[in-house]
Amino acid sequence: MEEDIFERAFIHWKEKRKMKIDNGDNEIKEYWDDYFSGKPLYS
Repeated sequence: MEEDIFERAFIHWKEKRKMKIDNGDNEIKEYWDDYFSGKPLYS
């Protein structure tokens, strides 16, 4: 269940950032960098 919530939040963040889907690990790292830095993940 939690993974599903993460997945939806991640996809939403990715769409907002207009990032490529095939960026792999760097993309996930950028997501968490934004998450932990307190940047708004949702606009």
